[in-house]
Amino acid sequence: MLVRMRRAPGWDVECTFLDAEGEASTVSLRALDPVKVVRGRPVRSFPSHAALRHYPGWWWSSTMQDLVGYESLLERDCLMMADQDPEVCGVASQPLWLQGLLEDGRPVRHVPDYLVAHRDGTWTLVDVKPSYLVERPEVGKVLSWTGKVAADRGWGYQVWSGASAQRLANLHFLAQGRRSQLVAPEIAAAIARVAEVGMTLALLQRTVAAQEKWPCPEVRSALICCLWFGSVSVDLDRPVANLSVVTHVRRTS
Repeated sequence: MLVRMRRAPGWDVECTFLDAEGEASTVSLRALDPVKVVRGRPVRSFPSHAALRHYPGWWWSSTMQDLVGYESLLERDCLMMADQDPEVCGVASQPLWLQGLLEDGRPVRHVPDYLVAHRDGTWTLVDVKPSYLVERPEVGKVLSWTGKVAADRGWGYQVWSGASAQRLANLHFLAQGRRSQLVAPEIAAAIARVAEVGMTLALLQRTVAAQEKWPCPEVRSALICCLWFGSVSVDLDRPVANLSVVTHVRRTS
């Protein structure tokens, strides 16, 4: 759910972030350089111990070419979707502390879950929360405040509570292709060149394999990579299988 909040000029909000060396800086949100945040470190760690009720971990991001942390499986799924989005060029997890005052004058201190950079130069703060938590008044107040201060900075704001089970299952499957360095680039290029809208994935694989006598397993691996990075697209709200039909092809000159 993308939330477009009214601007809140005059809100005195400070933020604290860690740079790439782990050194903390505190500045006003309006003066913040978000590029430094995306290149920096999380302001909170991702510990794991016995009896922990959530599942933190690290996701290897094809966008960042590095590990990006998450605090729960829901956060991992949100991160995975951002990582596969071709319009996203950067993601920072637990990016910064926001500190200010709620509308009733009470102090608030909050860490959004992600800061996302888009290729068109825009930025989005993301909070990942299950729907039942979003409905709680005390949580809603903090989320509303975060949306308003993000708008004051000129950023978008999103509260993410999940996606369709089928789309997530497809992305978990396709995520094995996000390490493009493990795929022969000439096969991936051939797939993007041969693919046509309306062609099944089975026909695409057979055609590419027959042209250069490439082994079918290598063509299949390259095809999964192409589906992850979006040079070839199918409907991700249906099971991805051999009979899936190509819906879009992105060719580079």
